[in-house]
Amino acid sequence: TYTLAPERTWPSGSEDVRLAVNWVRENIAAHGGDPDRVYVMGQSAGAVHVAGYVAREFGNVGGRAPAQGWKPAGALLISGMYDTDTMVRDERFRAYYGNDDAKLENASTVAALAGSNVPLLVVVAEFDPTDFLNQFIVLLETHMRRKVKLPRFVQLMGENHFTTVWRLGTEGASLAPHIHEFVAATTKR
Repeated sequence: TYTLAPERTWPSGSEDVRLAVNWVRENIAAHGGDPDRVYVMGQSAGAVHVAGYVAREFGNVGGRAPAQGWKPAGALLISGMYDTDTMVRDERFRAYYGNDDAKLENASTVAALAGSNVPLLVVVAEFDPTDFLNQFIVLLETHMRRKVKLPRFVQLMGENHFTTVWRLGTEGASLAPHIHEFVAATTKR
C-alpha cells in the first residue's frame, strides 16, 4: 500500500512504489524469486502511483533517456490517471496534487510513459468513470503522436472500475487471462 493524501502529496505515492520495488528486488532471491521477473501492478490510485514510478524512473521525457540496467519486467496499469493536464481537478485531485497549478509542470506521466522502456499493459473497464476512459485514450494518443510502440492494451467489457480487480482469483475473472498473456510475452527466458 502507500501513504495517503492529504498528509502525503504528489509524488509520495510513486516514491512509495519505488521503495517497495527496490526492497523486493533486493530481497526476492532470498525467498526463491527472480529479480528479473518483478512486475508492478496498480489499480485506480495505485495505477497513478505505478505510472508515476515508471515515468520517473524509466521514462524518456525532457531529453532524459530512460534508466539503464535493472527495470521491472512489466507494469500493469488498471484504470489509472496519467495526464494532469486533462484530469478533472476535483477534491481528490487537489488533495494529492495540491492547489498550485504552477507546481504541476512535471506531474503528468503520460509523455514519460510513452518513452518508457518498461513493457506496459494498460487496462480500462467498459464502465469506468468518464475521466478514466479519457485518460486511457490520452495515453494511447500520446504513444501515437510520439510514434512509439503502443502498449498492450485492453478494454474489459461488462466490467466496472472495481470489478476488474475484485474478481481476480475467481472463476471467470476477465482480467486474469490478459495478465497471464502479458507476463508470458514479457518474461525473459
